[in-house]
Amino acid sequence: MAPEQTGWLNRGCDVRSDLYSLGATLYHACVGRPPFPELDRSELNHAHVARIPRSPCELRPELPEALAALVLRLLRKEPEERYQSARSLHADLLALREQSRHGRIAADFELGSAEVPDRPRFSSRLQGRDRELGVLRAAYARCAGGSVQLVLVRGEPGAGKSALVEALRPEGSRGNAAT
Repeated sequence: MAPEQTGWLNRGCDVRSDLYSLGATLYHACVGRPPFPELDRSELNHAHVARIPRSPCELRPELPEALAALVLRLLRKEPEERYQSARSLHADLLALREQSRHGRIAADFELGSAEVPDRPRFSSRLQGRDRELGVLRAAYARCAGGSVQLVLVRGEPGAGKSALVEALRPEGSRGNAAT
């Protein structure tokens, strides 16, 4: 399950979520165990959100570094850092297979060289609003402590007011207070 599918993050799912799951399957196929062998559901969800799996090469040194890098790219936490399409992943897998047929995979094999997104993909991370987000987080923390707060967010249309407020939702949805 991709980090954005755990319900712990305020992110939507798309094809990159499926590619993460494929990465977990490939990891298991390469090393004989899942990337995070924890049995407890909460620990497993936490691992998929926050932990980086061991390199497949650490567990099976005979694996090509490029294949391990490909699998780890599929397992990156941020969807923007994963393969953006199955087409690009397929191109890399074919290139790896072709090089391995000729005896050796190049040490400088470049992953994602065929990456061409089918549509623009924008990061859902809030950029350049750390000060404003800090003010909102501080007000939220005071409310969680029992204080009554009123915060007004103003600005021009399209300035990102809703995105700023929505950035707090993951914090609020994990606690007991309503957002």
